[in-house]
Amino acid sequence: MGHLLLSILLAVPYLGSSHYWTQLSDTAVTKTPIIKSEVAQGGNNLYAVWMEEHDADEMRAIRFRRSGDNGLTWDDAVLIDRQGQYVPYRRNRQMMKADGNNVYLLSKTLETSLYLFRSADGGQSFQRVVIDSLPENQRSGSDYAKYTAYFIEAEGQDVVVAYQRERNIGGTKIFVAISHDAGVTFQDTLINKDQDGSILYGLTYNNGRWSVLHHHSSSYGGLTWGIVYVTSGHELE
Repeated sequence: MGHLLLSILLAVPYLGSSHYWTQLSDTAVTKTPIIKSEVAQGGNNLYAVWMEEHDADEMRAIRFRRSGDNGLTWDDAVLIDRQGQYVPYRRNRQMMKADGNNVYLLSKTLETSLYLFRSADGGQSFQRVVIDSLPENQRSGSDYAKYTAYFIEAEGQDVVVAYQRERNIGGTKIFVAISHDAGVTFQDTLINKDQDGSILYGLTYNNGRWSVLHHHSSSYGGLTWGIVYVTSGHELE
């Protein structure tokens, strides 16, 4: 059985400079201990989130810590969720964004739903919001689908999420979802539907305009062709 030890250490100056080093977690398990971690900053608040995989019951836990003084001291670790969420480390996934005291975490449950965990008090409490759920006929069987990429951006009260659904039998869809009330409600739109395969690689948002970077590949004439696209929009036109 794996054992989890969370250590709270004082931040100490690194090499006599103004840089500080702090150990936020210490996980000992027989499986991969830390499978995803990110950091975000909002004002003087610094936020860290990571996932831990435990072999005892296949539990995957999302843990979160907050610093209100740019990383000098840290609050105790908070368990955000432990219901099977799985966010493996991949370059085309971004999990957290912060703007001041507003903190946003993306996650999914058993491949069937994409969630936003939102906090308006600097991570002291979180509310879970459903952004998207797979159709019932794509949750199991040979035609199952899953979320294979997602990114998040935040600016003031605006939260923008780009995410990709991929079906086992082929075909991908890329969506953009926008909230203007700090993640309480979302409206989404399909921006790309491709039967041969696309990959979502990035998202930007500035002054009401979003841009999504995605890559398309296909075979023709004995060659594999790759094309990079940028899809942009203002609101959800």
